[in-house]
Amino acid sequence: SYALAAAELLLSGFGFDGLRVDSTKSIRKYPNDAPDAAGAGLLGDIAALCRRAGKLAIAEDLEDGDGVLQFGGLGLHMQWDMAFFCWAYDALIHPMDEHRDLAQLKKGLQGLSPARSHPLRGRVLFMESHDTATSDRYGRLAAAVHNGKAFMAPAEGEQGQAGADAFQKLSGALPYPSAAAVEGNPFAARRAAIGLVMMMTAPGVPMLLQGQEVYECGAYKWPRGPALDWQRVAASSGNAALWQTLTTNLIKLRLTSASPSLSPLAGDGVHVCHAHGGVLAYLRWAEVADSRTPQQDGPDLALVVLNFTNSSFPMYELGVPPSSQWRLALSTVNGSVLSAGDVADIKLNVTPGKAAHGFACTLPVALPAYCASIFLRAG
Repeated sequence: SYALAAAELLLSGFGFDGLRVDSTKSIRKYPNDAPDAAGAGLLGDIAALCRRAGKLAIAEDLEDGDGVLQFGGLGLHMQWDMAFFCWAYDALIHPMDEHRDLAQLKKGLQGLSPARSHPLRGRVLFMESHDTATSDRYGRLAAAVHNGKAFMAPAEGEQGQAGADAFQKLSGALPYPSAAAVEGNPFAARRAAIGLVMMMTAPGVPMLLQGQEVYECGAYKWPRGPALDWQRVAASSGNAALWQTLTTNLIKLRLTSASPSLSPLAGDGVHVCHAHGGVLAYLRWAEVADSRTPQQDGPDLALVVLNFTNSSFPMYELGVPPSSQWRLALSTVNGSVLSAGDVADIKLNVTPGKAAHGFACTLPVALPAYCASIFLRAG
C-alpha cells in the first residue's frame, strides 16, 4: 500500500531511526469507537516493518491504557503516556498544595498496564507536547502553574477538562498570560522544574518540546508549532540559562553511571517508598541484562525526592535500603531560589537501625519548598 511504501522509504531510503504514527486511535477505531480491523492491520504492518528493519515504532495514542498497540497486540515498541502527563500536570498547576494527588502520581510513575513489559515501560513521557502546550489547550507548564488551571474552555455540556481528549472538545480558550508575567513568577518556575525532574527520572523515554529546554513560556497555537527563540538559547543568565543547564544536568544523570551498568535513572526499576504530606520519594535502579553477571554491591540506586509543598523541611527522614552514605547529585532549589541543579559534593550519612517506610535505615535530608532532589547511593 501507499502508506507502507512511504514508511519503507523513510526507514530505508532516508535512514530514519523509526516512525511515530500520529493519532493511532483514529486508525484502529471508527468515529463511533467501533474497532476498525483494516486500520489495526495497517498499524500492525507498520510495526512489523519497523521491527524487521531494526527501527523504532511509536504510537501517539491517548486511549490505550491496556497496551493493545504493543506486544500481545499490534507490536509497536512504545506509545505516548497521556495519563502520566495528566496526573503530573494536575498535581503541579493546582494553586492549593492540599489538592495534589500523590496516589495518582504514584500510578503515573509505575505505568498503566501490566501488559507493557517492554523496556522503559514501553512509553514516551512528556510534560509538554505539540498538542498539549498550545495556548488554547493545556498551555506551557509554567504558564499553567501561573494561571492555576488549563486554558481550555470546556464544550457545552462538559463538566470539566478531564480526559485525555479534553482538548478535542473545545468551545473556546481562556486568556493566556504574557511570557514576562510567567517569567516573573518564581512559583511557576519551581513547580515546572519538579515536573521536568519527574519526567526525566520516571521509567520511560522522556520527550522535550522545542523550547522547553530554555523555559519558553510564550503562546502558540496548533498547527503552527512553537518557534525557537535563539536569544534564549544563547542566554548566559536568567531562567533560560538556568533551565538549559538543569536539562543538561538531568540528561547527564540519565546517561552516566558510576559502574559499568546503566545509570539507575535509565533502567526500569522503580519503587515509590513514600507518598505523604505533599512529599513523594521513589527509588530507581537498572538491573543487569543477565542475572548471572557478578555484581559487587548490586545495582546503583537513585533516590528521587519531590516536595510539592510551599513548606521547607530542614530535616526530613526517609527510609532507604542498607547503605552508609548517599550523595546529593542534583537539586532544583539553592537556598530559596531556582537552581540549575549544580550542587557541591555533599554526602549524607545514613542512620542505621532506625526503620522507616519499610526499610531498616533512615536518611535525613533537607527539602526546600517546591524542590526536586536526586540522591545517589555512595559506593
